[in-house]
Amino acid sequence: MKARMKTNRAMLSPLLLALLLSVACGRTEKGLEPVAELGAGEDKPAYGDMLVTASIADAHNLIPWLAGDGASIAVASLLLNGLLSYDGDGELYGDLAERWEMSEDGLTLTFHLRGDVQWQDGTPFTADDVLFTYQTLIDPKTLTPYSESYKQVKRAEVLDPRTIRFTYDKPYCPALESWSLAIVPKHLLAEPMAKGDDISKLPFTRDPVGTGPYRLKDWQSQERIELVSNHDYFEGRPWIDRWVSRVIPDMATQFLQLKAGGIDEMGLTPTQWTRQTETAAFKGAFKKFKYPTNSYTYLGFNLK
Repeated sequence: MKARMKTNRAMLSPLLLALLLSVACGRTEKGLEPVAELGAGEDKPAYGDMLVTASIADAHNLIPWLAGDGASIAVASLLLNGLLSYDGDGELYGDLAERWEMSEDGLTLTFHLRGDVQWQDGTPFTADDVLFTYQTLIDPKTLTPYSESYKQVKRAEVLDPRTIRFTYDKPYCPALESWSLAIVPKHLLAEPMAKGDDISKLPFTRDPVGTGPYRLKDWQSQERIELVSNHDYFEGRPWIDRWVSRVIPDMATQFLQLKAGGIDEMGLTPTQWTRQTETAAFKGAFKKFKYPTNSYTYLGFNLK
């Protein structure tokens, strides 16, 4: 559950956006003023501006299958891609993979990779990067909870720079979705790992080079992470130029920052959702929405 300021920053020019946000964040005795809605013909996309969000904790590292925490994954998902990804309906679609085939017996999965992808340092993305990522995931020295899906692979073969084939001992139901995990660059990580370095301690975990829509610009620990758009992104330059995540550990403080204009969106607590966001002023200034996520929350008991 989230609340977001009603202006869509990706769809506005920076100048128009500044004018609308100054209205949105203005104060009256009754609270926030409503945001002006765009008129007909004013919703054309324009490059620029930034989106500011909040996290209750700082990221640990920016290789998502090493971190596993939501703060790290939220940032890393904008920097790195998998072979596949999920759309808004929860369906898998090709990301770094252009297409794929599963054999009728369910034992062979072949991916055909896009030919227009490059790492953010200009190096072409190839099947060798996928093979290297697979080999790293099954390496006993790599401490990741995701390795089991890749240990089901009996054989991995690079057929050509844009084709890789995985063969399983027996049909494995999550085989396809497992390849939505982030792919990392062989040309930057193979040499230090060959020397025995721990991947979780490499500089790459705090300054990654990815294939995603954003690049890391600045990381101030326990304060903020700032990303800038990748103009060479294979799906096209993102409309929003900057993405900033501020570390604000307290949800009540996040909510105050949201209303004050210090952040543009946040997740809401049940109380915030049901009680604190039902005023006319809040509804006029923000949009509130629900969406499904591939995650869970649990309560653990200390039995010691």
